[in-house]
Amino acid sequence: MQKKEEASLELNIALIGFTFVILFLFFTWQYFKINLFQPLKIIIKYLKIILNGQKVQELEDEIQRNDEVGMLIEAVKKLQSTMQEEIRLKKIHEKMAITDKLTGAFNRQILDQGIDKAIAKADRYHEDFSLLCLDLDHFKKVNDTCGHNIGDEILKQTVNVIKNNIRSADVLVRFGGEEFVVLMPQTSLQNAIVVGEKIRTAIATTIHPIAGSLTVSIGVAQKNYNENFDSWYKRGDEALYKAKKTGRNKVIVATAIVAEEKPVLALNIGWRQEWESGNSEIDSQHKKLLEMANDLFENIMVSKANMTIILDKVEIILTEIKTHFASEEMILKKIDYKNFDEHVILHKELYDKALILKQDYLSGKAKISKLISYILDDVVLEHMLSEDQKFFPYL
Repeated sequence: MQKKEEASLELNIALIGFTFVILFLFFTWQYFKINLFQPLKIIIKYLKIILNGQKVQELEDEIQRNDEVGMLIEAVKKLQSTMQEEIRLKKIHEKMAITDKLTGAFNRQILDQGIDKAIAKADRYHEDFSLLCLDLDHFKKVNDTCGHNIGDEILKQTVNVIKNNIRSADVLVRFGGEEFVVLMPQTSLQNAIVVGEKIRTAIATTIHPIAGSLTVSIGVAQKNYNENFDSWYKRGDEALYKAKKTGRNKVIVATAIVAEEKPVLALNIGWRQEWESGNSEIDSQHKKLLEMANDLFENIMVSKANMTIILDKVEIILTEIKTHFASEEMILKKIDYKNFDEHVILHKELYDKALILKQDYLSGKAKISKLISYILDDVVLEHMLSEDQKFFPYL
């Protein structure tokens, strides 16, 4: 009996000891979870955001601690501050690279970065695109008579006058010396002439306290379809030269060049191996959309199918695009894609714009080719076969 009681006592003591060990381990785990693991998880999350070039506002009021974790958080704050400063400086350097230091206008570097893309967009959507070539009259006389400092003031003054007479969408470029070019997207030749006359009058009536008033000669040219920048600029420059030779202080319109008409060819874009994402569902949907876009383009550009048939095909491909976007978003959410929210927003913007272009066609505001080109170029090629490749590594 006594042995039985002793065994029972030992068992109870062992159970109590085991319970204490379990409780000790539990509270130890909770302590480390709250004081170490969770803060480290937050820090890792913030580091990922910071390394993507974004700012974490919560860092300013995050965990206040005096231990090693607190020091680590302070280091992350300093890293964020350093990276934000680097981003700021990078933007400044990029702006300086394309900006004329004296006048603040863009320099010719801006053309290397964006003119080809702007021209391609204008051609794709059959938009008007005009330019002005401007050159101050007798500017050399100002430098010789009043000095280069006054000449510099005149150039700055000229830039301010031009900027006050153009839209924010227009691009003012200093081509060198006293010559400037204004690029005017979505502007017809007639509207460009009106703007040129406004600038000419404004410069002629602006008085400098030392140099007095100057005049400007201007050449105007509207871009032809499928015309490159060099040809377009050359026509504007020739019109400017003609203004100089025929008395200065005038606006001359460039001679139009009628582009040679070429037969429309069928466009069929084949699937490429580098477009394989690694996910069979996404790849099959991309291939299907590419085939549908090719078929749609061929019908409108080659076979001249009935518009009812074309619109039916448009409805089908828009439905397929919407279905694909929803399916792709589910897959990206499952893999916790870091840019998921931005990708969803981009999907919505693409689809909404397609609906707007469709409505514009139905109301007579735009041609059907504008909608077809948007679906093929922007939705299928540029987004699905280019933007989507950013998440391929995560699959």
